[in-house]
Amino acid sequence: MNATYRQPFFNKIKNMDGGSMSEFMPIMIDLENLPCLVVGGGKVARRKVIQLIRFKARVTVSDTKLEPGLQKFHSKGLIVWKRKRFSLFDFWGQKLIIAATDDPQTNRKVCRLAAGFGLLCNAVDDAQVSGFIFPAIHKQGSLVLSVSTQGLSPSLARKIKRELVLRYGAVYQDFVLKLGRIRKRLYRMEPDFKKRKRILNRLTNLGPDELLKMEEDKVEEWIRDG
Repeated sequence: MNATYRQPFFNKIKNMDGGSMSEFMPIMIDLENLPCLVVGGGKVARRKVIQLIRFKARVTVSDTKLEPGLQKFHSKGLIVWKRKRFSLFDFWGQKLIIAATDDPQTNRKVCRLAAGFGLLCNAVDDAQVSGFIFPAIHKQGSLVLSVSTQGLSPSLARKIKRELVLRYGAVYQDFVLKLGRIRKRLYRMEPDFKKRKRILNRLTNLGPDELLKMEEDKVEEWIRDG
């Protein structure tokens, strides 16, 4: 693999005690069929692989051995396993890199090398050398709840996520689907943006219990009345 090295984009001085801190912008990425490399074959790597598979990424794992859960994924054809120590050649064709070994120095090295190739990399144990980080995620259908503390306190992010999951239960999965269908229909029926927004806000504010019981002709009436 040929590449021109450049200085890693995060090679500024970063100080967890009050110096320069990274600011991560939350975005939603379509991972379907996106080649993603996970360096490491242990339990931490398995947790990241599960998230990637859930969002239909094309996952390759690089390590000399796999823990049992990852072995099952490999036997089912859900991941590609490079049974070897990590090398620069593993970056070939990959779009996202996750350094998930049990050695912080190795994770840091992988991220620095990835940045030299212009690749975004997450070190599971060090947000400050990462080009991206994973929030605490809960997915139910099209509703995705995510919470981040910018890498400062993953345990707090998980706590807040659990509270949100209790607040927005399974009924919200159907609520989101119905709102999506209404929004699509509204785009066909109502050309005025402000009116569409007003109608959708009113329907959303009804909440899942009331909207999910509403018959389709009643929804049509709401749309016509604006």
